[in-house]
Amino acid sequence: MKLMLHSKANVYAVEINRITFGQCEDILDAIDIDSMEFKNSDELENCINSILKDRIFKIHPVITSIFCIPDEEFATVKIEELVDVLTFITSYALNELSQYASNSDTEKGSDSASLYQILFDMQITLCEKFKGLNPFILRNERMQEVFLLIKRLNNAQAQINEPTIQSNGDVIRRPASDDSWF
Repeated sequence: MKLMLHSKANVYAVEINRITFGQCEDILDAIDIDSMEFKNSDELENCINSILKDRIFKIHPVITSIFCIPDEEFATVKIEELVDVLTFITSYALNELSQYASNSDTEKGSDSASLYQILFDMQITLCEKFKGLNPFILRNERMQEVFLLIKRLNNAQAQINEPTIQSNGDVIRRPASDDSWF
């Protein structure tokens, strides 16, 4: 999918799969997603529209880096399109994170985890599983790839935890890795 912004002089476009995980994090931080209350994308769009003027100083560097917009051109970008772009990226990220949060233990022991806690837990999970990764490397990876990796990791974990049925009908709840305890 292509995201577009129009200024007075140019049209700036970027494919959604070019946005890095770090840029996604920065957008969620810039709009202060944890302080918003919304139930659907229309309400999210209204929330973003209402905070845009107060948070433009945080949104400006992220959008200019995503779209490679010169600073002087950013002032002429259409606000409606900027709200649409921010809403789309935020909705995408929240959808992916909600799937991760429902599959993880992030919410256990507390009423609700902040979005930043969920993002951090996701990064730590990936870094623990794949020793070559660290949070700095993850910030530079494409957000779709990071979300896909965590999805695949969750699916693999779910398959490991499924009971195994033997040919004689017995169910093995947990395959033993070491039978020396027997």
